[in-house]
Amino acid sequence: MNRRGFTIIELLVVLSIMSILAAFAMPRYHRYRQDAIAAQAVGDFKVVQSAAYTYNGETDRWPATSGIGVTPTDMVEFLPGGFSFDRGEYRMRWISFSGSFPTGSLDLLVLVYYPDSPELGAKIAHQLRKGYRVLGTGRVVFALMLYQFG
Repeated sequence: MNRRGFTIIELLVVLSIMSILAAFAMPRYHRYRQDAIAAQAVGDFKVVQSAAYTYNGETDRWPATSGIGVTPTDMVEFLPGGFSFDRGEYRMRWISFSGSFPTGSLDLLVLVYYPDSPELGAKIAHQLRKGYRVLGTGRVVFALMLYQFG
């Protein structure tokens, strides 16, 4: 018996095995990808925090509040080249509030994340909670950068 190549049955068996292995790998890949995006969000928080503090050190005020996915113009020169508040899988919004009250003054700095999915929002909130104050776990995640009352 002189045979060349593979039979259709052999090819179908190999393709079936490969598709089963791929089906096992896809959920794990999705989880690892979301973990990586959440880690990027924590890195972005640190970059924005550094830029905000540098801006404050030079101007003695905080950058103005920005819209969702809009990089604050005050902060652009203090951020790495090409840094964007619209990351594709999530968008960020910078909120700063400074006010005076009869009992003292208040500075409040918040970086708000708007993830594409509640699952990603939960991962971002979980990662940020390891070192920062965080509110929200789904569609919106508030990360408190500074709360100063004095």
